[in-house]
Amino acid sequence: MGVLTFWRIKASINPSDPRTWPEEWVKPWLPDSGALVTPETAMRMTAVYGCVRLLSESTAGLPLQTFIKHGTRRERHPEDYWIKHPNREYTRFRFWQEMMVGLLLDGNGIARLERVGKKIVAAWPLWSPAVKIDRDENGYRRYQVGPDEFLTDYEVLHIQGLTLPGQVRGLSPIGDYVAKNAVALGLGAEDYAASLYTNDATPGGYIHGPSIKTKEQADQLKEQWVKSHAGQGKHRLPAVFAGDAEWKSTSFEPEATQLIQSRSFQVEEICRIYGVPPHMVASVERSTSWGTGIEAQGIQWVTYSLRPWMERIEQAMNPLLERPKGTPLDAEVFCKFNVDGLLRGDFKTRMEGYEVGIRSGLYSPNRCLALEDEPPYPEGDKHYIPLNYYAVEDGPPVRTSTGERVTEPAQAGFFMPQTSEVVNADQGA
Repeated sequence: MGVLTFWRIKASINPSDPRTWPEEWVKPWLPDSGALVTPETAMRMTAVYGCVRLLSESTAGLPLQTFIKHGTRRERHPEDYWIKHPNREYTRFRFWQEMMVGLLLDGNGIARLERVGKKIVAAWPLWSPAVKIDRDENGYRRYQVGPDEFLTDYEVLHIQGLTLPGQVRGLSPIGDYVAKNAVALGLGAEDYAASLYTNDATPGGYIHGPSIKTKEQADQLKEQWVKSHAGQGKHRLPAVFAGDAEWKSTSFEPEATQLIQSRSFQVEEICRIYGVPPHMVASVERSTSWGTGIEAQGIQWVTYSLRPWMERIEQAMNPLLERPKGTPLDAEVFCKFNVDGLLRGDFKTRMEGYEVGIRSGLYSPNRCLALEDEPPYPEGDKHYIPLNYYAVEDGPPVRTSTGERVTEPAQAGFFMPQTSEVVNADQGA
């Protein structure tokens, strides 16, 4: 191929129009049915769009918090600026939504990192199907983002979905190895249904009568029928025929061709691929096995649908987090999504949980108010525990005649309640 021919072909390619793609681009997305399945065309299927929208928006809306863990002590740490403000154009929500869309459609979420020295100052999502990934002569991954432009691992945030052993790219859920044919079948059913209802030439019925012999008689009967039954207010009026004429129905019944059942099954197939319960994309034909209450369904949703995606993001982000000055070398800096908002129970359940937390000394009242987005009150940051509980190592508390608190040797058991009897150390047992 000559240089002029190459540039002429390149100029005719529209990345957003698969019809202009060269054969080597199209072949990986062409299923056995012959229908073209790409990330763009797959989003035409409402089940794919619903699953991608639900997973991407649910993940993007969760706070990504940073922690420092040293020994058994874990503390919150302010998030790096670029995590809260990825770049000058993107909000945090939009950034993670686009990264998740790349993961869900291509199996890879890729962002270009901008650094000043070693510090990350911005991150820009890239459309992962357009990024070529391979290894250089030293075995390190490199990312081709342009004809002669390559990025290294140091310049890229790469989150992989389900991946075959030894591969540098995650598997596309709608690609060769997974569900290309399932998506193509769903698209084919939608296209067939649209074509059927748009171009169907089957009449709703016909009038049959042995006495109708000529075209003039047929046209006269048709004109009378249209005049009596066509137009506003005439629908479903009773028909009266003279002589031996009778009505024969030829109405199209979708159930007879199993078209509706086929499309419903494809919705379940797509939900199975993405791990989304069908009722969350408005497919409620069958009862759900994801729990009987909103709280139970929320727990299942977070555990089995969102958790794997969040783990991938968290573990890819951890090496990029900035270590604050003075952090011990053996301390771990990591990030974690806060899913409390998705696991909130009803009001009664939350109040009962707060009561247990406050009475056991785990939460302060102001901490519980903050979880409900309510303002704090003075003295509300104190932690409380019942007076009749004591640590096993300290033994039961007793008081002297002057009111001084002392302890006795420890006894077996965990938190041991005191007796209701007041013990005076000066009087003896």
